[in-house]
Amino acid sequence: MQREFLINLLFLIFINLLIKPFYLFGIERSVQNTLSGGDYGLYFALFNLTFLFQIVNDLGIQYFNNQHVAKYRHLLSKYFADMLLLKLVLCLVFFLIVLVAGAAAGYHGFGYGLLALIAVNQMLNSFLQFLRSNISGLGLYRIDSLISVADKLALIVLLGIMLYGPTHGQGFTITRFVLMQTLSWSIAIGFCWLVLRDRIQIKRFRFKPALLVLILKQSYPFALAVFLMSAYNRLDGVMIERMLSDGKYQADIYASAYRLLEASNMIGFLFTGLLLPMFAQLYRDSEGLRQLVNFSFQLIFSVSVALAASVWCYRTEIMEALYHRGSMYSGDILGLLMWSFIATCGGYVFGTLITASGRLGAINKVYAASLVLNIVLNILLIPTYKALGAAWAMLITQAAVFGAQLIIATRQAALQWPLSAWLRLPAFAGFSVVVSS
Repeated sequence: MQREFLINLLFLIFINLLIKPFYLFGIERSVQNTLSGGDYGLYFALFNLTFLFQIVNDLGIQYFNNQHVAKYRHLLSKYFADMLLLKLVLCLVFFLIVLVAGAAAGYHGFGYGLLALIAVNQMLNSFLQFLRSNISGLGLYRIDSLISVADKLALIVLLGIMLYGPTHGQGFTITRFVLMQTLSWSIAIGFCWLVLRDRIQIKRFRFKPALLVLILKQSYPFALAVFLMSAYNRLDGVMIERMLSDGKYQADIYASAYRLLEASNMIGFLFTGLLLPMFAQLYRDSEGLRQLVNFSFQLIFSVSVALAASVWCYRTEIMEALYHRGSMYSGDILGLLMWSFIATCGGYVFGTLITASGRLGAINKVYAASLVLNIVLNILLIPTYKALGAAWAMLITQAAVFGAQLIIATRQAALQWPLSAWLRLPAFAGFSVVVSS
């Protein structure tokens, strides 16, 4: 079992690090450079708006289904139709909520139509994750790993032809970009269905309210945590675009810097996936848990500080090299976002530790308070400092969340932090800045 787990883990990390960074910097960056100034900023704001309501699109089904299928594989055919119907109902509710929210936010005309298309894509993505939860629940881990990058592979091919083919991106629009996403997710869903069709038999659809209640009871703390974290991480793009007269352009600049933060966070996501089952297994072994927490935090802290310090020292050069509209201003935004990456990485350790304990009440209160803090900071800073103000708000919010996670995790797991640990960490941070400069 350990050998199979390690093989699948390494395979997942390999294909994700091979495909997704290439898509982000080889394709999506080229999309932003090709589009007129502000077009990608509008897309970024609309995407973030739809992302706020993803909790409705899933409502814990993926988490519940993955656990349920893994334990009772022989019951997949019995419950698949019921879960599928429930999923379709939730997708419809999500779509309607997004349309209402878009109208309330003041979107109309082209922007409102684009919002509807992006919402459809979010529905397809959520449906893809639902199908993948069945595949992984059946133990088909390598197939699931391949499908996890299928949509990005399709986009690399489709958008690569448009951007680097004979037309060299002429006539390329943000609408075409969104439609290519629609096609790529549809292709990935098709692959999932080919894998599952011989393993399931749909006899009839039945909507079971009791099933929805069961899912909510088991997964709502996790779903709430995901929603709150998504909110304070995604609201900034929406607020920039809505609050400023040149909001689309400012959101465009912010999105270009945020892309590097998103790419860096891939390390943390894979880190979390590895730590969660280990923390859960060691939670009754206090000494083993402390050792793993100390080691993992020092490791990810070292990586994040070294990366943040390097990016900070060459922030302007990086943005000018990557984007046609790169400047010192966008470089400063990137630098602040990368410093917030350090706090985010700390959360990948201590937030995961709290999640492994299953006691999410305290941390959800922290996330709720952080959402309020982030909104207040954005309201105060964006009108004066524009996208740079949103970057400051992100840095302050992430630092506050990390501090709270550290306190809660230390109390819950009875962690011990010797004075030498507190001295080594800032010393390493200072050394990284000096070396990088």
